Amino acid sequence: MPRKQLPSNPMPDWLMAIDKHSVFHGRDVIDGSVYYPGAGLDQSVINAYSGFAHSFIYVDYDTHRDFIWARIQRLPGYDVLLIKKVNQKDLASNSIKSQKVYKSDFYPNFLEEEPITKKLNRLNNRIKDGITQAHDGMTPDFFIWVVYQRRITTNSGCGPERLSLLYIWGEGVDTYNAIFNSNRLRPLAIVIKSVDRGNW
Repeated sequence: MPRKQLPSNPMPDWLMAIDKHSVFHGRDVIDGSVYYPGAGLDQSVINAYSGFAHSFIYVDYDTHRDFIWARIQRLPGYDVLLIKKVNQKDLASNSIKSQKVYKSDFYPNFLEEEPITKKLNRLNNRIKDGITQAHDGMTPDFFIWVVYQRRITTNSGCGPERLSLLYIWGEGVDTYNAIFNSNRLRPLAIVIKSVDRGNW
């Protein structure tokens, strides 16, 4: 296994306290996570960032719930400690509609009356409509949370003792706005990788 280039950080207390009966606490899982839109099931990001980060959020709208549910439980060197479905209301403590973000917030000389959030919501609705029509039988809006426990027989160099992965069916920009901006949280890193499916 290639040597990790990023320094290790201590495991957060909330992750250490997890057991198979634990309740999902969105702020713990979201804050300081690695955010990966257009992720598919690319585990290379977990391999690269694990230890430096302990929580990962994968987002993709070109996936099927049953496909993800079956394969998300496999991570080399780890067993599943907990896996559960998460409700959308548990991801955002504040309504996204209350967060008015304008382009002029970032470009002071740009005058615009319509908040960016309205444009993002309108775009996301068009994307969801198109994806639902294009993928027969797809069940939209699924949220899966899994916590992995490193096996006793696995070398510690493989990664930290525990990892958290939240998988969200959604569009990358709109999901970011919903879970980070509406909660006033921020990721530790955002991963943008080229993929061959045409959605990023």
